[in-house]
Amino acid sequence: MDLPPFAIHRPQGQVVMVLQVFEENGEHVCGIHKMFGSINAPPKAWVKAVREEVANIEAIARDAGCAELRIAGRDWSRVLPDFEECDGLTNGIRKRL
Repeated sequence: MDLPPFAIHRPQGQVVMVLQVFEENGEHVCGIHKMFGSINAPPKAWVKAVREEVANIEAIARDAGCAELRIAGRDWSRVLPDFEECDGLTNGIRKRL
């Protein structure tokens, strides 16, 4: 099930995101299903923005009853060091909520 799309507004850009919730091994898991847009900030500001917005996404996932958040696609491991590797996904990482 997809959660309603939501927008992330930053001075350096905007992103629209859709989160998907699915069941695995009896638990609800949330993943980023679609993302459009970009935030064009200098490197340190970009990392700070991503970390802040992922914290917001974690709260959305918790409110939806999810036990885990997964992110895949590009290698986010250096940007999100509190996540762990998730086998089976291209550059997949996950965090227990």
